[in-house]
Amino acid sequence: METPPSAAICEGFGTVIDKTAYSMTLFQDAGSDPRLAARRFADLLACFGSIGNSILGLPLDFGERKGAIAASIARTAHRPDLEINALYYAGVLSGIGAVGNAALRKGTPPTARIAAMLRWDVPADAARICEQIAGLPAGTADIVRWHMENWDGTGYPDQLRWHTIPVPAQILHLGDVAARVTDPEDALATVNLESGRTYAPEMARTYSSWFHLTGGALDAGGAPLDALAPEASSAVDLLDTMADRLDEHNGTPDRWRRVSALAEGVAEALGAGDEDRRALAIASMLFGIGEAAAEEPENVKFDPLSRLGSAERARNADTAARVLATRETLHAAEATVRSRSEWYDGSGKPGGLQHDAIALSSRILSACIAYEAIDQAHRTQPRPDRLRPIERIETASGSQFDPTVTRALAVVARTHA
Repeated sequence: METPPSAAICEGFGTVIDKTAYSMTLFQDAGSDPRLAARRFADLLACFGSIGNSILGLPLDFGERKGAIAASIARTAHRPDLEINALYYAGVLSGIGAVGNAALRKGTPPTARIAAMLRWDVPADAARICEQIAGLPAGTADIVRWHMENWDGTGYPDQLRWHTIPVPAQILHLGDVAARVTDPEDALATVNLESGRTYAPEMARTYSSWFHLTGGALDAGGAPLDALAPEASSAVDLLDTMADRLDEHNGTPDRWRRVSALAEGVAEALGAGDEDRRALAIASMLFGIGEAAAEEPENVKFDPLSRLGSAERARNADTAARVLATRETLHAAEATVRSRSEWYDGSGKPGGLQHDAIALSSRILSACIAYEAIDQAHRTQPRPDRLRPIERIETASGSQFDPTVTRALAVVARTHA
């Protein structure tokens, strides 16, 4: 990735978010163990891929399965190790171009024809993001860009044909069709049927050889960690990219930065422990995962203080929590995100938790998300509510929000207004 500034200014609150502090918070115990650092980096890559897959209506693990199949096919074809490793991560990241794609993001939708054309940019957008991710195997971005090209020139995004399509990209295309079916024989039939049109004849033969050698089954080798070369800053930058793309996709630019700045200030004011602050740091960045596949951001449809939208907020929270739960590096934030729609008085969802049964990190997050939404509306609406944002939050103190959190949030918000 491009080298970011040493600190990001959170517009509207004047708070400086030190990325070195994020690195220490999220990756401090990786120490000098390069394999542990690589494992965590691979975890973040898989999370990014799963967000894109969910937007495309695919299973969360689709990219990992796609990459594993492509790497297995490449091994059968005796391709070089570097290429095999790049194929795995290209599969993992092949859908990330959907996060922020103009046809899929929130806002005024384009016409069906324009939307179909814009979707063709998903591989190209994903490739551009991959080019900025330091630590990936060489060639990953090129494989991602061209893996949906067809042998006869009818693919996308560049309408390449025949031998102008790189072999690794052709192999990942095979992995894509195999990952979409439950019965491996269905993929074999599709590849044979489309030989000479979608797939090169020699690729169809390669796939047939792989299928008859493996039966379409995969070993449990996992991600090729030795192929990654991340540093702590790479992981932090990747988190930033995920969060930024999510906000762009959801039509809420820079929301995570504003929520993070507020949440960190409240956590510090309340003397929150390291565990709560670590969970809060991750949750503040990625709670928007839950809205990514929804038609609209929840606060466009419902007032943040309304009970009317509580069921939808709970569904969004559960969606984001399920994504984080599958990732070793991020699962500490699962409970924080899942409980962000609970109400302090016990009338929230999904569990009807009350008072201290709701984690402190969740109580802070829910108040900061609501304040940020109200504050942004107050700043942009031509006729804003007569009450200031913090005054509106205070009306829900003791019912929706923890009074202690509300008081701390009032101090933080007024300090940085």
